[in-house]
Amino acid sequence: MKKIVGAFLFLWLLSFPAPHAGAQMTKVNLAYTATSPYQAVLIITKEAGFFRKNNLDVSLIFTAGGSLGLQAMMGGDVAMVVADGSTAVASSLAGADVPIIASFLNTFPYSLVSLPEIKTVEQLKGGKIAVSRFGSATDLGVRMALAKVGLNAEKDVTLLQIGAQTARFMALQSKNVQATIITPPFTVTTRKLGFNTLIDMAQLNIPFQLTALVTTRAYIKSHRDVIAAAVKSLVEGIHFYKTEKEPSIKIMSKYLQTTDREA
Repeated sequence: MKKIVGAFLFLWLLSFPAPHAGAQMTKVNLAYTATSPYQAVLIITKEAGFFRKNNLDVSLIFTAGGSLGLQAMMGGDVAMVVADGSTAVASSLAGADVPIIASFLNTFPYSLVSLPEIKTVEQLKGGKIAVSRFGSATDLGVRMALAKVGLNAEKDVTLLQIGAQTARFMALQSKNVQATIITPPFTVTTRKLGFNTLIDMAQLNIPFQLTALVTTRAYIKSHRDVIAAAVKSLVEGIHFYKTEKEPSIKIMSKYLQTTDREA
């Protein structure tokens, strides 16, 4: 299946005119919605020069969450957004014309992290778990992960909307909740601080469209060349990340504000 998808993407890119060296640069605003490794490909693609190579002058704009990112896109402030697929699907069901045009991550990279005294998932029964908001990827991830290990998120635990990861971790530290969702590389920090990783969701291999490149159908129709150049740039950025580890680590360290290579 991966080979089929890869071949389709390759043929799809070939259907667009190749960017010409020396062509005029096109300014594009592109939003990202999380400071995490699974959206770092945007930073790597920009810092390594692949957007400019394909004649795009890209400004990366941070929005706190996929919903705000899509609002900015629908308002015309950005042309494309990298967000979790569930946000795009929910927006489409609500009537927005926001197709997913590329995918970076098709599963959850999260970890369910608990207080030091909680050693097993079963000890969470009757406890509270912090998520960002109901209906978000963190909320859906917790529900699916608990179901995989035999717990019912509706009956066995209480889910609380706490907000961003920093707020969720503060709630955990203050023992207002017994567990929360944490993303890499902060999982390394929580482990070193003595908190327990109860579930590594990456190991569960739950199919989920977590990180997607989203735009509007109207923008696709009017800017096919920009869409093609953006996708081509990101494909090259992913290849750079996979083949040029040291430069990629330096870029990610700056973006994630960490020098911990274990992270």
